[in-house]
Amino acid sequence: MEDLIGVYGILDLDHWPNAPFLLLDGGVEKRWKEPYAFHNTDRGTYSGWLMQYTLSGTGWFEKNGKTYEMRPGRGFLCQIPENSRYYLHPESEEPWIFLYFHFRGSAVSYAAERLFEKTGDVFYADADSEPIRTALQMHRKLKNGYRSEPYECGVFLYQFFCSLLREVQRPERKQTHFFVREAIRQMDTDCASVQGIEQLAEQSRVSFAHFTRCFREETGVSPMQYLQEARIRKAMTLLLNTGKSVEEIAAETGFSSGNYFGKVFRHHMGISPSAYRKERQNGAV
Repeated sequence: MEDLIGVYGILDLDHWPNAPFLLLDGGVEKRWKEPYAFHNTDRGTYSGWLMQYTLSGTGWFEKNGKTYEMRPGRGFLCQIPENSRYYLHPESEEPWIFLYFHFRGSAVSYAAERLFEKTGDVFYADADSEPIRTALQMHRKLKNGYRSEPYECGVFLYQFFCSLLREVQRPERKQTHFFVREAIRQMDTDCASVQGIEQLAEQSRVSFAHFTRCFREETGVSPMQYLQEARIRKAMTLLLNTGKSVEEIAAETGFSSGNYFGKVFRHHMGISPSAYRKERQNGAV
């Protein structure tokens, strides 16, 4: 853990006004037996967003009238300025070692809103999870003097947030059921053969309720939602790569009619299948 400790600043080589993500500085810090407390209502010229994730030890974070114990695996995201604070307890019996990124960007607010919707003020991510492993890999490079390529740090932040959102949205899976994997395979490869979720449950030789519950536990979505999305994905491929009619594509993707296919497609994509095909073909190079 000690070999991770170190901080760095980032020289803005992108010169991109209103960049979606812009990394300013970051590092891994160790705080112990010293005054360490920041009130985010007034940090002077220090502004933007801060992500801080505990690697070992314990810190504290206060926001919205609540106090959170920041044990290993817990992190917080805050906008500066805002009414929050983080600190090391003066009687802490061990060092607080944490990873942090300081950044800004036009897309950060949206990513932060999605994260807060899923986790509240504090998120949890395992130390071996994709976002934390990726973040530590980048930290090691930058701490050791790596000169990042233009836009590389912005891409890193985007990927970090995407993987973090996937991590916090992924339900905890204690076991994997073979019949769920098989149902997913069938929906992905031959969605037209699936007449309904009852059929999948019957093929799996389990009750409809048990099938639906296990499927949601392992995927985070209902089997009907997964089936509709699989059908739409295949329909998009057929619309863009064949000259088949909407009715033909509806039949090949398992929809009962072209009219129903059109309604579901519009719900997911915001436009009709014909408009989607025309729009993409007109924009093709």
